[in-house]
Amino acid sequence: MTPPSKRLVGASMASIICGAMLVLVTGLSTPPLARAAETVTVDMLFQWMTKYSNWGRWGRDDVLGTVNTITPRTRLAASGLVRYGISVTTARRPYKIAFDPQQPFDPAFPALAPKPTGALDVDDPTPFFFWANPPTYTSDRWNFAMASAVHSHLDSICHTATPPSATPRVYPERMVYNGTPLRIAATASGCKVGIDNVAVQGIFTRGILFDATLLPQLREGSSAWLAPGTRVTRADIEALERLEGVTAGPGDVILLYTGRWARRAAKGPWATTCTGTNRPPNCGYAGYWYDNIPYLYERDIAQFGSDAWNDVTPTDGLDDYATLPYHGFQAAMGIAHYDNLDLEALANVAKQLKRWEFLFATAPFPVVGALTSALNPVAVF
Repeated sequence: MTPPSKRLVGASMASIICGAMLVLVTGLSTPPLARAAETVTVDMLFQWMTKYSNWGRWGRDDVLGTVNTITPRTRLAASGLVRYGISVTTARRPYKIAFDPQQPFDPAFPALAPKPTGALDVDDPTPFFFWANPPTYTSDRWNFAMASAVHSHLDSICHTATPPSATPRVYPERMVYNGTPLRIAATASGCKVGIDNVAVQGIFTRGILFDATLLPQLREGSSAWLAPGTRVTRADIEALERLEGVTAGPGDVILLYTGRWARRAAKGPWATTCTGTNRPPNCGYAGYWYDNIPYLYERDIAQFGSDAWNDVTPTDGLDDYATLPYHGFQAAMGIAHYDNLDLEALANVAKQLKRWEFLFATAPFPVVGALTSALNPVAVF
């Protein structure tokens, strides 16, 4: 691919993109039709916990899981994907909510944050509190739940242990990655396979954006997004590989774009918690269907993510296994994922460049034993 002309150096992002487009093949091929979703049962999920397990693969004391697939060679290869110098954040800016410092502290955050002064959005039960001390503004305080429904974050492979339903059927007790009992791994000082282990080297590898809105059959009517509960199957992912001209492989981070934030901007917030029988109408998220679990294992994917919680919800029929099955496979496979990324800008740039692979770089906070971390992943073309 011919690089952009040198005269584009220093131009705006829009100018760079336009220049880059001149040297790219124009037009997408006709979207390949995806097959129907593979039936996934609770019994299959139980079988997959051992069939697609990585316990012991990188040694009995391993604390990284599938991040081991990111090697010096994959990092060097990923650096070669940077051709235009265009960088795009994939982090969602936290919703800041006003609070009254004169009010009593919120019992949910004792001694940390006063009560909010406004109503919370239906999809945001854990708001982000930010307070800069007036009048000098020499210090500030952040307070928010890392594992929330709206904040961009990376789960550690200790974020979720094997589900209770897998005991004793699959495991003698609840476990975290690599076979450590939860009662041993989880202590008052944090988890043995916490987020700090990933922070040591950070994440620097090839990223692939799978834009599910490129498949018309998945979109909500004529919109540019997917409806809550839409299942993105393995067949859909493989169709997107053909359409986008990419093939996911060892060490890759794959990201699924469902248009969640575009839908929210157009239609307003909606109930994203969608479990049990008393569900709000049209609740949940679009996300990966569970026939992608073998895909993640067979392709040696390092990490995955989406603009929601990755798990499609409602899971209809799989709640007997776990409310969010992919979270259970954090322990079984040792694979972590990014939740609530803002992929709007990335999807736009990828479409303009007609290029869905890029250098993906990020790093969590090195908090020892932490289960999740806020971060700001960047895609570079």
